[in-house]
Order: sequence, then C-alpha cells, then structure tokens
Amino acid sequence: MPVVIDAHPRVPDRTAARRGEGPDPLPTLAAGARRLQTARAEIVALVCNTAHAFLPALRQPVPLDYLDMIAGTAARPVVDHPEVRRAGLLATQGTIEAGLYRRALGQYDIEAVTLIGAAQERLVDRAIALVKGGDLGAEPRRLLADGARRLALEGAEGVLAACTEIPPVLARANMPAPLIDPTQLLAGALVREATWPSPCRR
Repeated sequence: MPVVIDAHPRVPDRTAARRGEGPDPLPTLAAGARRLQTARAEIVALVCNTAHAFLPALRQPVPLDYLDMIAGTAARPVVDHPEVRRAGLLATQGTIEAGLYRRALGQYDIEAVTLIGAAQERLVDRAIALVKGGDLGAEPRRLLADGARRLALEGAEGVLAACTEIPPVLARANMPAPLIDPTQLLAGALVREATWPSPCRR
C-alpha cells in the first residue's frame, strides 16, 4: 500500500511542554499533519505515545482520520492476554503524567502500574535517552529489562513498551511478563484499516 511519512526530528519535547518547561509541540505537529493532508493521506497514525496527549487539540486545526494508538493498545490485552489485570508501563514521564494509558486501560478494568521517582529516571528515562542518542546496545536493554522486572515485582502481569524507543532494544526473551508493543499494534491497525476500511476509525 502507498505510505506517506512526515518525520520531523525537531518536534519540541512533549514531556517538557506538558510540564510548562518547553515550547508547545502542537504547531509543529499540526504542520506535519497538514503536509500529510496535502499529500492526500487518508489514514494518519501518530507514532509517538506521548504526543497522543496533544491529539485532541491536533484534531481541531487538522481534522484528519487519526488512529488512536493508546486506545488500540488498551483494547488488546483483553483479547491477547486476558490474564493481565495489572499492566506495567515502560513509558516517558510525559505519557505517565498525562494518564493516557491509565484512563484507556481503566475502561477494561486493567490497572496501570508504573515506576516512580528515581527508578523511573534511572531506568526508563535514561534508556530512552540512550536510544535517542543512537545506542541500541546492551546498556539500554539492561536498564529496560530491570525496569520490567521491577514492574513484575509490583504485580504487573504484562508490560507495555509504551515509547517508540523501547521495543527496538527490549528483547522478548528477557521479559518477566508478556510484552505488549503499541508500535507494532499501531502498524497492524494501519494495515487493517487500509485493507478493510471500517466505520470504527477514531
């Protein structure tokens, strides 16, 4: 199927923006969405978990047919892993603070479990920063695997790799619980929607 990608490496930091510590990313996101609109894209995927905090505002200036990665991911444990009632969340601080997965999972009576404080910063935030810097090696993998183990100790029965920097380095063999990959689920949803259009797009 034909694919149009707008990859902008200078979108302002979404977590910093949510905290009032950096510029608003919405104008840059909207400019990218308009470029896709000009290219006649029919279905749009926002391939960043944290950016979904800005999706409701993005729909207003650029009313395209967006797929919601958060909602789509939250619906999968019920189908693929019905034993999961507590889902561990490996994600940016911005995704956690926005409550995106907590609300979405809550619709299916699944509790979101997160790391807090120093553990989040030392393990997840550090690993994400390493991957953004081009390190796909042993160190970020070790940090994320440690984070997943800590979530499992907190009762997580599945782990969401809820940042696009996480799945490339987090080997499934190292996981103490089933790994749920929102990026992969979004890719599958795009294929399904492009192949079998439905009235259920968000």
